[in-house]
Amino acid sequence: MKPEEELKAKVKEYLLKHNWEVKEEVPRADCVGWEHPYRADLLIHHRFWNSLGWIGIELKIFNGGKKLTEAFQQIISKYQGNYFKNINKPVWCWFVVVDTLPDTTYFLDGVKNNSDYYTSSVRTIRTVMAKFGVGFMCFDKLNPWVGRDYNSRYNRLDFVQGNQGYSIHLEEEAMERYSNIEKIKKFVVGRTKWRKTINLKNIGPCFGDSHD
Repeated sequence: MKPEEELKAKVKEYLLKHNWEVKEEVPRADCVGWEHPYRADLLIHHRFWNSLGWIGIELKIFNGGKKLTEAFQQIISKYQGNYFKNINKPVWCWFVVVDTLPDTTYFLDGVKNNSDYYTSSVRTIRTVMAKFGVGFMCFDKLNPWVGRDYNSRYNRLDFVQGNQGYSIHLEEEAMERYSNIEKIKKFVVGRTKWRKTINLKNIGPCFGDSHD
């Protein structure tokens, strides 16, 4: 099994365990029938988050900022705000999920990291992603939990680093306790309104991809 397929299987297993619906490799609605349609790696749904609709996930094997940039570009240029096969509402909430980060780093928030470059690179990319309403989560392949946050016992998809108010919690116990659905909806819609004014071709170079 390829690394990305292995990551997908582990993330899917975890989500199903916590009562999420999961669809794999879902083509964009207007691409059905194409030889190579645009496909979402995962679309996920939970009854608690029903008002957000389906949530999209783009999976990447981490090897530096370039992979995060690629995933981010795919989401905002091909996926975000589009309809997908058998999904009756556009998918606005999107996240990049990576397998691991270097050294001892998980979310880079309060965790010691020996690589100043990776710390700076990933922080910068995550900040820009958040401006477009795209979130982030790290899956440590040595840890059976998905997205274990350094400062919390609950796993979550983060829009803004270190702020649980802008997170989609994955475990039902935490959903009730910490989640603010309307705040997240307002955040995502607000960030996507101006994205068409940005030249997407210039996003990669601003992250310094040549250093990867």
